[in-house]
Amino acid sequence: MKTSLTDFAVFGGRPTFAAPLRVSPPACPDWNKTEVQLRGIFERRYFANHGPLVSKLDAQFAVYTGRKHAISVVNDGLALMILAKGLDLQGEVIVPALCRSGVFDALRWAGLMPVPCDVESDTGLMSTSSIRKLITPRTSAILGVHLWGRACAPVDLPTLSEETRLPLLFDATHGVAIRHAGKSLGSFGQAAFFSFQEGEMLDCAEGACIVTDDELLANKLRTIKNFHPGHTFAPVPLRINGKMSEAQAALALVGLDELQHNSDDNMERARAYAEGLTAIPGVRILSGMESPQIIVDIDPIDFGLERNALFNLLEKENLYAQKFSSDPIQNAAGVKNAFGLAQRIVQLPCHPGMTKEDIDKVCLLLRTIAVHSARISQRMEAKP
Repeated sequence: MKTSLTDFAVFGGRPTFAAPLRVSPPACPDWNKTEVQLRGIFERRYFANHGPLVSKLDAQFAVYTGRKHAISVVNDGLALMILAKGLDLQGEVIVPALCRSGVFDALRWAGLMPVPCDVESDTGLMSTSSIRKLITPRTSAILGVHLWGRACAPVDLPTLSEETRLPLLFDATHGVAIRHAGKSLGSFGQAAFFSFQEGEMLDCAEGACIVTDDELLANKLRTIKNFHPGHTFAPVPLRINGKMSEAQAALALVGLDELQHNSDDNMERARAYAEGLTAIPGVRILSGMESPQIIVDIDPIDFGLERNALFNLLEKENLYAQKFSSDPIQNAAGVKNAFGLAQRIVQLPCHPGMTKEDIDKVCLLLRTIAVHSARISQRMEAKP
């Protein structure tokens, strides 16, 4: 335990962690199961173009999410672009100001204008009252984002969608194993999409999946994602190569089989964090217990340090947390809550390679920094 300023690595002490502790290294599925799937690919010599493993993944994931259709694609950015084209969206799409920057980029690639909506300061989620203020004749859809293991207005947003007749889509990229009122996060809205990228509960070396009950939309999505004319299921305005490979599907199928076990393990880590971070001044957990991410809000006044100063300290201790990018909303108006949260949010390491002892060390380090924050701040300001 660090008891004086010189114990902190930034002032010459020994780092808390001997090796770098990072946010989310890739979760590797069981090799023996994966090898069986990969051998089958080589034996069939069928590597892409909606092969048997992709078909199997689509069928299993539709059942898992409680939807009629699942359409696997190469990544979550293309999932949103393809979804926008499948719905023939034009004009503006209302999105929460606090979301991945890739959401804004994908919508722009699809020829749309993302309109950032401010969020609630206590949850980071947008509300229907905030959305109503932004609806104009140019609005073509609402994109809700299930953030950090918490569902985004799963009752109120569908009601608003029916009232306004605006399509409601959900970004559920981080929520593959998460349920709300017993339902998958993919069961809400006209369609939703999940990410299978590195750091997610289901990791298949990139990849994503769109789920919907709309058969016509599903056929359009299957057509848009494949540039080959032999795979035409419905008339579409544009096509692109968005196919998931058989190797990706192999990893996803093994991951889906292990998902419940991995989710249970993740909840144990979340509980350890919840216990360890309790009562640290200025530290508030924003992520839900089922979230694969541990997201905390650092109040610089109560904690005693600005987030950037904290990051400098943590990196010297070999603890590599992550910030939340506020780039997409730097110049946006009316997003005070989102911008404020974006300046304070910290994502802490949470992955299968971590032990309870690792988590206890992270929490103790944050607690110790808070105790010594005033002296740390003075010392750091005095450093040349």
